[in-house]
Amino acid sequence: MSFVETEGIVIDSKPYKERDRLVKIFTEKSGIKTIFARRSMTPKYQHYQAIQPCTRANYVLDIKVEHLSYIKTVKEVIPYTNINLDIEKKAYAVYFASLVNAAVNNEEVDPLLYVFLRESYECLESGLDAEVVSFIFEIQMLKRFGVMPDFNKCQICTENDMKIVYDYSQEYGGIVCYKHFNDKLKRYHAHPRAIYYFRKFLNVDLNEIKKINLNDDTKFLIRQLIDQLYDDYTGLQLKSKKFIDKMTEMKELLLKVDIDKNLKNI
Repeated sequence: MSFVETEGIVIDSKPYKERDRLVKIFTEKSGIKTIFARRSMTPKYQHYQAIQPCTRANYVLDIKVEHLSYIKTVKEVIPYTNINLDIEKKAYAVYFASLVNAAVNNEEVDPLLYVFLRESYECLESGLDAEVVSFIFEIQMLKRFGVMPDFNKCQICTENDMKIVYDYSQEYGGIVCYKHFNDKLKRYHAHPRAIYYFRKFLNVDLNEIKKINLNDDTKFLIRQLIDQLYDDYTGLQLKSKKFIDKMTEMKELLLKVDIDKNLKNI
């Protein structure tokens, strides 16, 4: 038996048999650990709060090499109250956790990624625009899937002026400036605003962000670019992402209904 004291974030939890649960915790010191929580299907379970999705806590874990691990004790629970009370924030938090789960092997220890996930949750908790936080998270997570498109300079002439127009070319594995746009160049036809913000978000420090203001049109353009990159390079089909897509479609539909009502009342 080996006891490890570590901070961790619950990234998944599912029923196991009748009264138990299997809980995946992304820990700072030991990577992703699957915890067997015996008789945890009721609030009377001793560590009930500490095994809820999107919860951070300081755990003492009984790590088993060949078997499921256990929680020995929990020293502190840090709930993300705003995230868990807001369906949109919760949806993005679950999506972030799904990306981490897909990117990290169970035995892989990655304290930098753990801190990045924690900072992303704190941005959601503080009230920053959840969709824009998602852009930053997804863009910076690409390298965890072995995807490192070069958005720093034109792949043909090395131009890097942020003020000129670029587009992404999968053929070149990075951006290409407008001087090389022609019928032979295979490119995404991404909007210049999407490329511009992708470049800014690629290296932004979440701790430095105090306020984010992007209009819906710009966010739509950025989302198109990120989704195309993920589709082309990762092949991920996450249920959490599909839920967000449906939620976004519903919001757009409700917005259209409101606009139509207002026009009729003019």
